Amino acid sequence: GAVNVPLFRLVQGNSAFDNVKKLVMAGFAMKATERNPDFQKDALEALPKNKKLIVACSIGTELSRFTLDDVTL
Repeated sequence: GAVNVPLFRLVQGNSAFDNVKKLVMAGFAMKATERNPDFQKDALEALPKNKKLIVACSIGTELSRFTLDDVTL
């Protein structure tokens, strides 16, 4: 079956920068996102070991801009 481990999440903070980012993205009718700092932990818990994985992006961005260090399991 399919498993979803998000590399990005909705902005969680309320700092001035976070609030500006939320406001600017709302102007584009989008929700502000940030990298998921728990991605590695979440992926290790959710994904099977010693099996091939298919990695996909749901919004069409290029995953090639992320290095293996960003998503090492």
